[in-house]
Amino acid sequence: INLKLGSSLGVTGVLKLPQGTWVATAAVARPNGVLIGPLTVSLVEVIEPVGQETHLITLSATSTETSLWPIGNLQCDMRFVDTVSGTVIHSPTITIATQASIANAA
Repeated sequence: INLKLGSSLGVTGVLKLPQGTWVATAAVARPNGVLIGPLTVSLVEVIEPVGQETHLITLSATSTETSLWPIGNLQCDMRFVDTVSGTVIHSPTITIATQASIANAA
């Protein structure tokens, strides 16, 4: 994911989770593991799936939040928890490449 600092972040996708009652969290960190902060996560079960996807997910951060992020490659992980069984699934790590905005300097 490429992001200019001070831009709103909104990434939407679909995923397949086992049957359950799922909640999700996500966070952004520096490559050395130092936490930058959480992302807002929306996880919605697909009522009538077309393929094998079971949920729609949106990760977001405000422009104010991203304006405080450092320049460079950041890491993002998602954590899914089934609130009934206690099953936990972690996503693969996603890279968010941040850059300064030239338009903000003008």
